[in-house]
Amino acid sequence: VQAAIGFFTPLLAALIPVIGGARISAHQAISNYGLGGKFGRGWFDRLIGRIRRLPRPLTLSLRNTFRRKARVALTLLSLTIGGVMFIMVLSVGSSFRNTIDVLLSDFGFDVLVVFDRPHRVERLVEIGESVPGVTRVEVWDIQSATMEKKSGEEINGQLWGVPDGSQLFTPRIVSGRNLLPEDGRAILLNNKIAVDEGVQVGDVVTMTVGGRELTWTVVGTILNINNNQSDSFVPYDALAGEVGNVNRASFVMMLTEQQGAAAQSDLIEVLRETYIANRIKPAYFQGAGEFKEQISTQFDVITYLMLMMAILAAIVGSLGLMSTMSINVIERGREIGVMRAIGATSLSVAGIFVSEGLLLGLLSWLFSVPVSYPGAMAFSNVLGQELIEMALDFKYPIGAVVLWLVIILVLSALASLWPALRATKVSVRESLAYE
Repeated sequence: VQAAIGFFTPLLAALIPVIGGARISAHQAISNYGLGGKFGRGWFDRLIGRIRRLPRPLTLSLRNTFRRKARVALTLLSLTIGGVMFIMVLSVGSSFRNTIDVLLSDFGFDVLVVFDRPHRVERLVEIGESVPGVTRVEVWDIQSATMEKKSGEEINGQLWGVPDGSQLFTPRIVSGRNLLPEDGRAILLNNKIAVDEGVQVGDVVTMTVGGRELTWTVVGTILNINNNQSDSFVPYDALAGEVGNVNRASFVMMLTEQQGAAAQSDLIEVLRETYIANRIKPAYFQGAGEFKEQISTQFDVITYLMLMMAILAAIVGSLGLMSTMSINVIERGREIGVMRAIGATSLSVAGIFVSEGLLLGLLSWLFSVPVSYPGAMAFSNVLGQELIEMALDFKYPIGAVVLWLVIILVLSALASLWPALRATKVSVRESLAYE
């Protein structure tokens, strides 16, 4: 299929201009100077002709740009597609990060502490609360768990034991309800697992924890993107009782007064020293920022791949612009000679063609911005549904719009530079002899 597309696409693209060229009579071909003799007859041409207060070279560039409207339309189309793709990709990336920020607010912790082995709950809380800057300490339990799919494959994830009255856990419920203090074997099942396996609220699921098969009643489904959307949540007491960790834990979540990576890093060092001084060995610390970065990397690959596609589209559009400007230089050989004969400098001639390229780049940007907004919103919704079973929290980055304006102007200038330099090298004698 790819070979067929690669072979036939250029043939189809060349079919229309080849047929059009074949229909030109010998008389038309000999007498045509390629300067667009029909220019000035349409309403758009007359509208441009009324613009008179611009500098003369810029006015000439403006009028010359639209001599070949079909060619200009194709060039603008390729540049606009590149711009739309670029802005859409950056918008999807921003929407992913925005969605991650929202979903990670489900875990309101600032610092997560993992210990080498379970310790008494009261001791862990007491030591944590004694550290200045720590405002709340909650003991959680996290256990590796597997669930068998209908296909026979296994889902490898984690069960998070949520303590009663937790202030750090504010889940985004899709269906059903949150966990209640009186719940026993209840579970908030990850929504992706529920959708993929057709699990409904009220169903019973079986998960293997520590070699034991445990059954849980689904009281709700939750949006959670941690661990590739394979984590679910159960009451802490129920999970701790099943794994033999009653009144003992090896995971602690904390809220802190100071925010930011630097402040959390300093506090982590104090926590490490404090726990070690009390003969409790922490195995691992994780700040909220690091946790967020860990989740973000799951989707960065997708964003980077799409960005590469957008960059390639922009490069293809720039090559199309270079081709258009090169053809314009060839067609307007006599015009260049006339300008040189009446005293136009090489810089002036080159400036006219570069200005035409910049104008096309600017127009493509003006077209791509309004198209990219609904496109980015629709793409974010579709991609979110495919990856995390929900529409992304859409965010349209204005910075991406400004960045694309800078990029397209630079690309347009570079794409026009080589044809413009070619125009300056045409002698007056060769130009006026052009037929």
